[in-house]
Amino acid sequence: DTHTAESLVDLRINGKFYNNLVWNPGGSVVECDVCTSYDVTKDGKSLVFHLIKGIKFQSGEELKAKDVKYSLEKMMGMVDGIISARSGILKEYVDSVQAMDDYTVVVNLVRPSAFPITVMAIGFSGIYKDGTTREQLKKTPLGTGPYKIKSWESGAEMVLERNPNYFKQGRPYLDTLTFKFIRDSNAAQAALITGRLDYYFENAGFFPNNRTIAQQMAKDGKVNFWVQPGECETQGIIVNTQHTIFGNVKVRQAMNLV
Repeated sequence: DTHTAESLVDLRINGKFYNNLVWNPGGSVVECDVCTSYDVTKDGKSLVFHLIKGIKFQSGEELKAKDVKYSLEKMMGMVDGIISARSGILKEYVDSVQAMDDYTVVVNLVRPSAFPITVMAIGFSGIYKDGTTREQLKKTPLGTGPYKIKSWESGAEMVLERNPNYFKQGRPYLDTLTFKFIRDSNAAQAALITGRLDYYFENAGFFPNNRTIAQQMAKDGKVNFWVQPGECETQGIIVNTQHTIFGNVKVRQAMNLV
């Protein structure tokens, strides 16, 4: 369930099962994912999405506007009262979602804003079949994404295979993905060094002994390293709520939206 996921670690697996209404291929660019195009009304308060026809869920049913409407409402807590920790912020900007016909979705905003599009593009905003429950998602993914589960041994590994009915021609590029669950970081790093793993992600960096070996392997052209900037460093701010400026309701609303 991408809506209840709270970290990017979760999305490394479950993000493979779903598509979004729109997606972010890189930088600040946002493009259609399950839509062919979208329009913004002249007053800037409505977004009109035109869906691709023929997209199939793994259940075999076609994705339609009612599914997008249900998914957006689920993120905002309008289905079962549980608001998505990541994409639920949409509720501050969206007034209503309408399925105008099978392939047209209208998102009516409280005020003109480009922010909702950005939220719809993040990995936590996957599109589900209308009526999909959280209990169902605890047992199996129910999306339109490029992969489906081939096998799953809890605590050991999960094997994904390409979805033969995926609507993006030529995708995905890989036939199979195998995720190994290794709780001990030292053991996981050793698995990479010995060739049991092809890819490994570590927030804290390599242990000294493993780092020396891995650096030599990099010099020998056996492994590659990518370093990404830190993220989520600012966890909050402390505000002097006794300041007279907070007597202005507009200032408090602005702070809340930020």
